[in-house]
Amino acid sequence: MDEYSQLEYDHVRKGEAILSMLKETKLEEEDIDRLYDMSSGTAFVGVLSYLYELRGEYAECLRTYIDSGTDTQIRLKVFEWINRVFEKLSNFELEDIKADVLENLNALVEIDSA
Repeated sequence: MDEYSQLEYDHVRKGEAILSMLKETKLEEEDIDRLYDMSSGTAFVGVLSYLYELRGEYAECLRTYIDSGTDTQIRLKVFEWINRVFEKLSNFELEDIKADVLENLNALVEIDSA
């Protein structure tokens, strides 16, 4: 494994560890906002998408996965996220995210065929 691959691998592992800790912590709205401010603009896709989800910003969560760069493993997680979210949302919220999925269908097909 070259040095760049090792750094990328370490970064992914750090992100997974942070996400695991966040999921085990009861976060107040101000905590979520503060964590969002700190993670916005970073490459911690899982953390950022989780925070978007907690805030109810499902379209942003979807975009975070789609725009996550060239790491196919991370981008493929969008499909797990879509399935999970479709099962938990109410009809009103579900209609909005369905529209967002359809709007991004080309990008999703590209991710799926990578």
